[in-house]
Amino acid sequence: YEMQVEALCHGLAEIFPQYKTRIEANAESYLTKIRQLQQAYQAQMASYEGTHIVILNEAFAYLAMDCGLEVAASVHIEQDTALSAALLGQITDTIRHHDVKVVLAEPQYSAALAQMVERGTGAYICTLDAGTGGQKHPDAWLNSMYRNLDLLVQVLQGKG
Repeated sequence: YEMQVEALCHGLAEIFPQYKTRIEANAESYLTKIRQLQQAYQAQMASYEGTHIVILNEAFAYLAMDCGLEVAASVHIEQDTALSAALLGQITDTIRHHDVKVVLAEPQYSAALAQMVERGTGAYICTLDAGTGGQKHPDAWLNSMYRNLDLLVQVLQGKG
């Protein structure tokens, strides 16, 4: 994320040189917030390093890597696609084999999927917000990531 902010800062400063100082100050302020978020994740996720999870969105692979979590399986399921018995069996087998307690998903995945996985394995579906849409507040993404951290810690503690 830091590289994206820096690239945006550079590009905007080239297009709007009259605002370069303000653009750079805003970028540095946002980079500070990103670094604080990273520190919060590192501190709160340290004791879960190496924990196996399953992800239902490839974007969560980056989150898992940043948190020291091990991705036992990454399953891509289209939003409107019905879950086949074979795919559900594959997910269930992977969860059991790796003793996975948490499956990361986005809100668009059905409650039926969550119930089937939870019932069949005891793993908990942790629904996280990718922070890619919705609110137009300048800190909307950061706020989503902090909510995700809180939820992820609760779920990993078995309080989900």
